[in-house]
Amino acid sequence: MRMRAKQARRWAAGAALACGGGAAMLAYPGCLGGASHQAVSTDALTPADPDAESFEGSGLRAASGPASTVAGDPEAAARFAELRALHLRAVAGDDPAYEASRDGFEALRADHPADARLAAWMGSSLLLGAREALLPTTKLALASQGVPLLNAAARAAPSDPVVRWLRGVSTVNLPRIGAGAEAAARGEADLAWVYERIEPALAAGLLTPQQAASTAYNHGRMLERVGDEDAARGAYERAVELAPSSRSAGLAREAMAGDAG
Repeated sequence: MRMRAKQARRWAAGAALACGGGAAMLAYPGCLGGASHQAVSTDALTPADPDAESFEGSGLRAASGPASTVAGDPEAAARFAELRALHLRAVAGDDPAYEASRDGFEALRADHPADARLAAWMGSSLLLGAREALLPTTKLALASQGVPLLNAAARAAPSDPVVRWLRGVSTVNLPRIGAGAEAAARGEADLAWVYERIEPALAAGLLTPQQAASTAYNHGRMLERVGDEDAARGAYERAVELAPSSRSAGLAREAMAGDAG
């Protein structure tokens, strides 16, 4: 494959897919923005065990507990499922759904502050609010809360495909300037990690086929960007195989057709 002008358009489309792609992908920094938020605490996600495994060489520690404490509370679990569905509607451009999911995640986290998956969804929601916020100060404030919350969730559950996928799709298209470059690189690493574990994640019901396809497509973009053309095509083909009618699959087809043309 040769790098061409179409590739830049595909990368832009990947970022746009965050807001228009429905369940296929989540947001890169924020979709529907502008609302103010109180500071988000990550204290409950910081494990006290000094012998816990370190995560990604950061000096921070990974928890050994379950990724989701909400799962043990049927009422909270049902509410969590509703909020995730609302969030994905918000990704597709539903403003009221964004506000409802954002407020709901905040309320549910008050009762379940140590739930890593819930924290990751909340972090993604904050970035969802950052991207289309009108004021730069609002964008920065929301991103400055969302990225650390996603990182804390990943430290607490470094082997959870849901948490790693959420951080990956939420940060991989951040502007590659300053802290954004570090966050985007971490997002690429997350998606590469999830890509290698797609089959067990699907079998366990942790990811949908559309989410798996978004992982494969974004991983292919990263591989193409670094010049690994054969592996990139393999990832694009995998995206089509996983969810043929998804938007990620459509973009993967476009990528392959553009490179073959």
